[in-house]
Amino acid sequence: LHHITTMFSPRLLQSANVPVYRLQQHPGEFVVTFPRSFHGGFSMGPNAGEAVNFATRDWIVHGADASERYRSFARPAVFSHDRLTFTMANHPEEQTSYETCKLLAEELKRIITEEMTLRTKLLDSGIRDVSKYIQLPKNRLDQLDEESADYDDKRLC
Repeated sequence: LHHITTMFSPRLLQSANVPVYRLQQHPGEFVVTFPRSFHGGFSMGPNAGEAVNFATRDWIVHGADASERYRSFARPAVFSHDRLTFTMANHPEEQTSYETCKLLAEELKRIITEEMTLRTKLLDSGIRDVSKYIQLPKNRLDQLDEESADYDDKRLC
């Protein structure tokens, strides 16, 4: 259900014993949806709405799962989980807990292992390594912005 146009009756979910909740949001209030939760809404008159993606430190595992789910559907992610992970790792002074550092180290190891495995598979399948002959722009891991996202899109293609 990756399309904003997908909508069906909540009764369908309830008949399958899926918990369904409803709320009415008022001015100045925030609504937080959790990973892998379906949500939808309706406007009850003129309004200005804004959605913001944010993540707490314990979201690293959920981000990896979401990234993999998008990839399995051949759908681009909203933002690069790998870039977020590398940017966090480039700012160790901002990581304030042992648990965050541990999750971050585990995720970095997973990403690097996967990258090296996939590179080996490509080379073994006959793809040539041309990295000596071309040069990509410098990868800035110190920021999360539109320019960096554009870099990721070009690098992944």
